[in-house]
Amino acid sequence: MNSHGMAELSIADGDCINMENETGKMENVSVKRYPMPRGYVATFFLESNVLIPAQTDPQSKTPFYKSVSVSIIPTKNNSEIQPAEVINVD
Repeated sequence: MNSHGMAELSIADGDCINMENETGKMENVSVKRYPMPRGYVATFFLESNVLIPAQTDPQSKTPFYKSVSVSIIPTKNNSEIQPAEVINVD
């Protein structure tokens, strides 16, 4: 996850979050800081399939793997209780 997004939500390396969208939810995901543009997150393919809609790109006929919006929700499993904030990642 981008370090600025982590700072906005008071998330540290190794803290847990939930990621969700209208398609599904991943719970207790361990966060790692990674140098990427602000507003971006990266996930592993198989684990994050629950977030990928069944729709396909009209041109390539492949699922929308590279452009899925999710909400990031800090969990209470972290070392400190996080504020009840949600950041939407587009």
